[in-house]
Amino acid sequence: MEYEIFSHKVVLEGETFDTLGIIVNDQKGNTYTFEDVTTFQEELEKFVKFLNEENVSLKCFKIFLELFIESL
Repeated sequence: MEYEIFSHKVVLEGETFDTLGIIVNDQKGNTYTFEDVTTFQEELEKFVKFLNEENVSLKCFKIFLELFIESL
């Protein structure tokens, strides 16, 4: 698994916000996109670094993602 950060814009109630998401690439060449994870780049960089260092599976990623979002 390889985790990467990407930036994109989200429109909420007519306002546009810059936000960050995570792209996950698995060994089979599949790509999964998780948009609008956070606006806190430094925290997300640490989280993605952890995911890559620990080679977290997609199944476990969803659990870690919930915990990460709750911790913000």
